Order: sequence, then C-alpha cells, then structure tokens
Amino acid sequence: MSWFSFLFTRKPRSSTITQTSSSFKSQQEIPTLPTLGLNDESGRRYRDDTPYMLPKDMEEINRLDFQHFALRSSLQGNYLAPINKSAPPRTILDVGSGSGIWGYEMCKEFPGSQIFGFDLEALKDNPPANYHFHQGNLLEGLPFEANSMDYVHQRLLMGALPATAWPEVTKELARVVRPGGWVELFEVDGECFVPAGPVGRIFIDNLQKVALMRGIDILIGKNLDTYLKDAGLINVVKRQVDLPLGDWAGRIGSLMKKDLIPLFYTFRDPFMRTLNISAEKFDEMHATMIQEWESYHPTTGFYSIIGQKPV
Repeated sequence: MSWFSFLFTRKPRSSTITQTSSSFKSQQEIPTLPTLGLNDESGRRYRDDTPYMLPKDMEEINRLDFQHFALRSSLQGNYLAPINKSAPPRTILDVGSGSGIWGYEMCKEFPGSQIFGFDLEALKDNPPANYHFHQGNLLEGLPFEANSMDYVHQRLLMGALPATAWPEVTKELARVVRPGGWVELFEVDGECFVPAGPVGRIFIDNLQKVALMRGIDILIGKNLDTYLKDAGLINVVKRQVDLPLGDWAGRIGSLMKKDLIPLFYTFRDPFMRTLNISAEKFDEMHATMIQEWESYHPTTGFYSIIGQKPV
C-alpha cells in the first residue's frame, strides 16, 4: 500500500458520526454545482440538505475569497498554529475548505506538502498539483485514516454545524491528526460586533434566533477550547482576535466592512421566512446597522483555538 493511499484507508469504528467514506469522490469526478435546496427571491442558492446557513453560489465564492484576503491581511498570515517551517508538515487538511483559497495559498507556501480540502462542494477549478479535494459532509465523518495529517485547519464553520455536533466533530479532527501535530480552529464570536448600536443589537438578536431555529449556536466559539481538551488534545490555547469594523478604522476596518455587508445581507431571506420580517424592514435594518458602525466604532471578535495531539 502506498503512503498516499494509506491516508484514505478507513476502518469502521463506532461513532455518532456515521462513516460513509465510499461516497467521497476525487475532484475530477465532481460535477458542476448541483441544484439543491431553494433560491431566495434574489436568486441566491442555498442547500436544504444540511443546516448550513449561508449560500452556495458564485457570489458567495467571491465573498469567501475577499474574506480570506481581509483575514490574511489582518492576521498577517494564513495560520496561527506553531508550524515549524524548517520541518514543514507533509500533510495539511483544510476542513470546510469553502472556496479553496486558503488551501491553494498553503500549497504555494508549502510546495513540498500535500494539502487536502474537504467540503460539501468543490468551488474552484485548476487546483495546484499538491492540492487534493474530497467531497463530503463533516457530520458524516472524515474519509481519512487516523494519525494521517500533520496539521488540521478548520475555519468559520460556526454557521454550518449544529451545536450538538461540535463535541464529535472536534474528536474527529483530533482523530486524523498525527501525534505531535496541531489542530487549529478559527471562529467568529457570535456577538458579531461590539459595541452594537440599537438597530445593530436587534439585528444580532434576530440572527441568533434564526440560528437557534436551525440548531446552531453562534456563540459556540467560546467553548471550543473545552471541546479540544475533551477530544484529548494538549497545549490548548485560545486567543481572542478583535478586528475593527468600519471605515473609521482605516484599511483593516474597511476590509472587514466590505466583507460583512454582503455576509449579513445573505440573511435577508431567512429573516423574512422565519421571523416574518418584510423585505423593506430588513433592508432598512441592514442599512441603519452599517451607518451605526461609523458612530459606535465596533470591533468584530474572532477566536483562534489551537491544540496538539499527545505523542
């Protein structure tokens, strides 16, 4: 058995996350974006077979790419885990790879490493030679052998995973990382921005209600260090990263503003359908909230949580 094929050799195990490794396909076998779920009145494409709250369409791909550049610029890099560049990881896994941009950039930063992306759908063409995409649902487990990844990265899946799934998900991330390797989670604080103006506070409260209706707790980031410890990881460190939001804060604030304006607008249809808020009322709330950012000078909070698998 080759080293490469070893990564995908799975043994059945007992878990509340069902293992269905045979359903995963290579990137070359993945078709174009299927018609799943529903389109809202503006034509946005959502999936109705998962709790995922955000759209899955080309507009969202562009937003995810911009979000990546904003975060990379703000954090001055693609990761916070203590990766040893003199002995770079052979295998890196990006769980919830989204548009794929993070993995593509890691391919350039670590040309001798094999980078694996895992998501519901492949969203980019022409991957680098050392990038390998695998399609699947994280709630059904990862199609990788235990102890096969040197570094596991998962970013901004707070709006995709039910609150009850996080303990098993973090155990799954810990399972596939090798002894001595690192798991890194990066999640937004579900308060979204603080301080919030009166309309912004209403928007955040409504967003939390919509999320809870789908079984999602957008405040889960505060507990992820505990979940990594419960999954058996050591040297767990949680950092809070606060980034300014609004043109008042210069370049970084403007980047975050340009990312969050379309992000928050994607909740227009869920607000209308589940909270009985009219389109006109949502648009007014959204516009006023953006204006408040320039007066209240908020920051957007993120959590970076890293943990190491014991040797």
